[in-house]
Amino acid sequence: MSVAPIVGEGSSQPPSLPSIDEHAIDNSEADVTPAAIKTDIKVALNGLPEATNGSLAEPMDAARHGRERELLDGVKEEERGEGKMMNGLGFGASSSAAGAPATRMKDSHIDKGLGEPIIVARHISKSYAIVGRDESVTALKNISLSTAPDCPFPPIRRGEFVMIRGPSGGGKTTLLNILGTIDHPTTGEVEICNRLISRHSTDVELSRLRLSTIGFVFQTFNLLATLSAFENVELPMILLGKLNKKQRLQRATDLLKKVGLQDRLEHLPSELSGGEMQRTAIARALANEPQLLLLDEPTGDLDTRNTIEVMDLLLDINQRGFTHTDEEDDHTEGTSESTGGINNQEETYGTTCVMVTHNPDLECYADRILYVRDGIFEKQAINPVQRRLKLEPYLKYLNRATHQS
Repeated sequence: MSVAPIVGEGSSQPPSLPSIDEHAIDNSEADVTPAAIKTDIKVALNGLPEATNGSLAEPMDAARHGRERELLDGVKEEERGEGKMMNGLGFGASSSAAGAPATRMKDSHIDKGLGEPIIVARHISKSYAIVGRDESVTALKNISLSTAPDCPFPPIRRGEFVMIRGPSGGGKTTLLNILGTIDHPTTGEVEICNRLISRHSTDVELSRLRLSTIGFVFQTFNLLATLSAFENVELPMILLGKLNKKQRLQRATDLLKKVGLQDRLEHLPSELSGGEMQRTAIARALANEPQLLLLDEPTGDLDTRNTIEVMDLLLDINQRGFTHTDEEDDHTEGTSESTGGINNQEETYGTTCVMVTHNPDLECYADRILYVRDGIFEKQAINPVQRRLKLEPYLKYLNRATHQS
């Protein structure tokens, strides 16, 4: 079967992986079969055979080829074009040459179209001086996400779910910190929601931008130990100062309810499980209705069940958003803040998410995966349709993979 090449060069053959029943992927929210979802990191990072006449031929045994045909059965003809590739989980990806027009992705609940660029990066480099060494350490080298004709990686658009993958030490977290204005680039510039960010931007400007526009979720949760779940979620609203006490009470309670913690409002972080702490951290990140949610290994400290629960929650946030309630509208009516939320985003877009992860099995949740190695973008893959993992079939796959290793 011919597949379109992933952006980037490569020549080594991808390893064979154990197959999983397609029921490990939840297809209830999509109008195509699971034959077109994602590519495995082993394929993307190890490379593929060189292209011949603009396409790649992936060798496979007869059983694998038969399974691919079986999975493709029933897919609408327009969904069966070039660019479908199977991986070890039994689902595939559409590889897209960067710079192609934005894909419109459909789901049974939403017609997902991507909005205007929300993150644009131009020639970002980052170097660190090390005490006692003459040479600096370079973490990022000329990273760009833009519409420039010579840039193969387009900007991140409103409503998009982008994952950043790659080996440890490749620059993933450094890039995320720069996109979140936590760190300054050594050279280059970033635009966040049409605001130009460079090493000359002041701390006051960046602090205000982070508080009002960007939400952060970390692997280790970073909840304040002496504050309850409710107080952790309320704190960003107090700092921003746009809601009164009654409005903050409503919003914090509503967010914790939406992440399934309505009975944990007064619990301290030490009284919560790992999954509950991460859901609290997600609710806190959404407190000021950010336009952009940045996540650094949000499932890294979670077990499989909590990983899937958190990823399902993030997918809901990305596809539908966690907007204010009608009651909040009543509270803000007649005030300067009655604008449909802290950041009045159009209803057609959910929250834009950029997530760093080492877990290749989570790629099915994203619209696009960017692969970073040695401080540069190596390639990217596009998912025509976002999918959820199903817990029980996925656990069986993991157990089978463990026994075969």
